[in-house]
Amino acid sequence: LAYGVNLVTISKNYYDSLKFEEIPDDVISEVFQSTTAGISYVIEEANKKGIKSIPVSPFFNIGKPVGGSQRRFHSQVYIDLNEDGHGARLEMHLKAFEEMRERECRLCKSDHGGGSRLVLKTNFWTFFVTGSPLRNYHLRFYPNEHLERLDELDKKYFDDLAHNLKIIWSALNDIFANPNRNIILNMKPYGYEKSHFHLFGDILPYEFVGGAEMADDMRVARLLPENVAKDLRKIIHKKDQISKS
Repeated sequence: LAYGVNLVTISKNYYDSLKFEEIPDDVISEVFQSTTAGISYVIEEANKKGIKSIPVSPFFNIGKPVGGSQRRFHSQVYIDLNEDGHGARLEMHLKAFEEMRERECRLCKSDHGGGSRLVLKTNFWTFFVTGSPLRNYHLRFYPNEHLERLDELDKKYFDDLAHNLKIIWSALNDIFANPNRNIILNMKPYGYEKSHFHLFGDILPYEFVGGAEMADDMRVARLLPENVAKDLRKIIHKKDQISKS
């Protein structure tokens, strides 16, 4: 049998996850903070039992097609306590960051195609369209500081992330990206102290893909990342100008 913990963090009051952009900033931030506190507690207790190598997968399923079985805004975390390694997806990320160790972290140094794929940059976070999208409108975000896990972030990071995720969410709505979306947070597993990693998140709108497109690990994205980023920047700039007028 598999051995692990699934954490679910639900806001005190009801908020519809499909109206993510209307949820108060402080509610989203507090869900992030509570989620992180829950992870820290489980890791502490697992360490007491001698369990050291622990992959952790925090995520939000927003909308039924992407696994959101209830519309109430909530986060989930899968904490793997089997100590039998990790999955192919995490292995891919670990290998990619390991290749950067002796050169430079691409997330720290990248200008994201000379800025052509950059969507939004704040004092704490950078949002961009990945150059190798798994789906159309696939966005990524990461802390500007080289941090590896959620528990290295403090309140100001979560407050800023909550506010700007809503800006991104609203822009995605305006560009007609599917409203059903996953937010997946990728972080260095506990116990992997020699690994090189930079915490980052994925925003993945739902997309039906069928047929031969699913062969092996192939995905077919029909939109150029640079065009998606340009359109999102325009929308965000326009909304910002309206809010200031």
